[in-house]
Amino acid sequence: MTRFAPLLGLWATACLAWAGLASPGLAAELPEYQLKAAFLFNFALFTDWPADTGTTITLCVIEGGGFRNELEEFQGQAVGTRRFVVQHVPDAESTQGCQLVFLPKAPAATMARSMRHLANRQALLLVGDSPEAAQAGVGINMAINDSHVSFDVNLKTVQEAGLTLSSKLLRLARHVR
Repeated sequence: MTRFAPLLGLWATACLAWAGLASPGLAAELPEYQLKAAFLFNFALFTDWPADTGTTITLCVIEGGGFRNELEEFQGQAVGTRRFVVQHVPDAESTQGCQLVFLPKAPAATMARSMRHLANRQALLLVGDSPEAAQAGVGINMAINDSHVSFDVNLKTVQEAGLTLSSKLLRLARHVR
């Protein structure tokens, strides 16, 4: 249990920061990408993955998505009976074998091209980081509002991918569509 204490502490801090309950000093200690890294790991943790998913939950971060160091502490951590693996890939075409894909802020044309490639893939949770991503059909879209990380859920997109999000996660969402 002590192995997971730092992760649980970071998730709790991220949730408090999201809700605006963390102290100003604590919020300043956790940069945006560290908070978003904790959210990404917990999106994986609070998703029901199909039984045939395999032994890993692989997060692919598309180039330009940052997180070079912030996600390292989650590498190899348990997600249920699976292990969390992080890969940095150049583009959406390089995401075969990924169960979770992070689409960074990008111009609308780049976002549309990525979404065309990723559309209709089963057991794939798409997470975006811009308003265009929500409209393009990602399952979860993160945003920064008043220095707090928040997220919206497109439940239809998640369900069409054959996934189920925990009610605990859905309660933290700013909007569930």
